[in-house]
Amino acid sequence: MIINTEIVDAYLNGEDISKYSSLFIYKQADRNIFQEPEKDKAEIVFKIKG
Repeated sequence: MIINTEIVDAYLNGEDISKYSSLFIYKQADRNIFQEPEKDKAEIVFKIKG
């Protein structure tokens, strides 16, 4: 399986990921459900990404 890690990589690089909030994966019915993760979770996200 190929997984696009563009958003995760941007987060780990300290970039502003709010630009991804308009993607379809953050749409639920008629509202946007994007929620930026806390910066202190980067180490955990890095370990999960492997």
